[in-house]
Amino acid sequence: MEFAILNACIVLFSGLVAYWEGRLTHKQLGEKSIPWLWHGGVWADLLLLTPVIYYISPFFQEWEMNQVVMYGLISIGVTAICHLLYAKTQPIAGHIVEPKGLGFGKLPIGGWYHFAYATVILAVVALFYLQPGTEKPTMAVSILLTAYTLVSVIQPGWYTHKIVDGKGYLDLQGFLVSALLVGAIWYGYHVA
Repeated sequence: MEFAILNACIVLFSGLVAYWEGRLTHKQLGEKSIPWLWHGGVWADLLLLTPVIYYISPFFQEWEMNQVVMYGLISIGVTAICHLLYAKTQPIAGHIVEPKGLGFGKLPIGGWYHFAYATVILAVVALFYLQPGTEKPTMAVSILLTAYTLVSVIQPGWYTHKIVDGKGYLDLQGFLVSALLVGAIWYGYHVA
């Protein structure tokens, strides 16, 4: 339970970081933006990943340090690619990305905070699914992660298109990322 509470505190602290950076609300960041309060991903981190961590945390003790390091390094690479792609394709300012700048220079402090958070979460989820162990609540975790993907990937893309194009829609990139993530989640469910 304490790790689930810690997750909620980490996400809420990212809201304070967004406030300090002037990226919490439209009033701070501007109308043509996706501030922290309007980004579905942070709400998914808070409301859907917190119970995921609750279900996963009893298995932390089963993982060996070399496994944690290996999955951590892989997660750094995957998270770096995802954040670079998001920074490259995101046309409006948000709590994770500032369109001015190049590469990782597009990440404000909140973007780097999210990078670290996403790296840890990805490693933890991968360890949960891919490491053998006792019977795990994979169905509950898979359902929560599927809902998480829909909220955290589709909503920000839809919202960005609504601001930039005047109407929200799911683009090919959002669809492919969502399909890839949901496929990986349910693959993990079957191999766990």
